[in-house]
Amino acid sequence: MAKGYPDFYGFSVFPKIGPVVDDTVAPLAVPTDVLTTVHNVVGKGEIVGGHLRFMGGVDYTTTRLVLIIDGDTAIDQLVMRMWYAYAFQPDCGPLFITSINVVTHMLAIAFTRGITFEQSYQMQVFHSEGADRDVYSSVFYTRIL
Repeated sequence: MAKGYPDFYGFSVFPKIGPVVDDTVAPLAVPTDVLTTVHNVVGKGEIVGGHLRFMGGVDYTTTRLVLIIDGDTAIDQLVMRMWYAYAFQPDCGPLFITSINVVTHMLAIAFTRGITFEQSYQMQVFHSEGADRDVYSSVFYTRIL
């Protein structure tokens, strides 16, 4: 059942939210030179949190992340640029690096909480070097009713 303030006058000032939904992808093979959609959420909602984990074996310097909110590109950035801009700094951007290993090429990226969307939310991954990559991912979101 939806939670929120009661509708005393037929409308609510505060939105009603549904339960937290776990959209987990484990594992998804991302082919080389193909923009692959990892998450595609349709409807109105808010991101509560989540993560992307890239397992080792393939260099991540050419890995690109694309975040599309309501049909507009919110972020289209190389992982290495994220590393220089806001690694290990929560809530400074829509995505931030939480763990990186330059020897084994393992990488973990978290979603910042509080991102709202009216129509859709998409996360896409692209890499142009080496073999296919396995991506483990979860995004937690609530529906706004």
